[in-house]
Amino acid sequence: MWPWATVTELVELLMRIYAEENPGFTADAVYCYGQEKDNIPSVVSRAVKLLRDGKVNHIAQSTFGGLEKYKWEYELIRAKLLEEGVPEKAIVPIPHPTEFNIAHTHTEAIGLARYAKEAGWQLIYVTALPSHALRAYTETVTAIIREYPQLLAYSVVGAVLPWTENATHSQGVVSGRRHEVIGKADNSEIKKIIRYYLKGDLVSAREVLDYLNLRTDMLRELDKRQ
Repeated sequence: MWPWATVTELVELLMRIYAEENPGFTADAVYCYGQEKDNIPSVVSRAVKLLRDGKVNHIAQSTFGGLEKYKWEYELIRAKLLEEGVPEKAIVPIPHPTEFNIAHTHTEAIGLARYAKEAGWQLIYVTALPSHALRAYTETVTAIIREYPQLLAYSVVGAVLPWTENATHSQGVVSGRRHEVIGKADNSEIKKIIRYYLKGDLVSAREVLDYLNLRTDMLRELDKRQ
């Protein structure tokens, strides 16, 4: 089908990301992938619920390195979390990788994996808008494989917002109905996945599936250490 995935691999990966297993442990954190203003409620509501339900100890978000173009996003997500009653001490700012002077999903994933390794985190959730979840989780696994292979990461897809409602995506580059960003837009999620894979920035769908299968064995080892 694509250089990134066969049809079978794509279907299996989608099912496993959107119908994720429950690890059975409280996670160190849930990471909120950056979103445009229209879509921030999707990740904030999901993260807050996980914290209130005792599923995670912290909510993490990128600082985007204080870069002028992106710092509003960090500040807005943080403000929304505080409005929802999240204690300030429960919000973990993730440093931006210093070798990048731009911020996007790829740099967020690298920053997350590096911070998790330094902090000794063992288990995390990641949440992203439904139309962004496939690429966000693939970026997460890519960074884990390259930076911190021992980390267990689980997908929690963000709350569903109206698919036919107009919204802004991709740092304001793409606008239109939410469903259009999946495959119809010029800078769509599908096109990004293929482009970044061919560039070498993403692992293949097969490698993500292999990670998911290995994760089961890693979880058993974590269970033994508890």
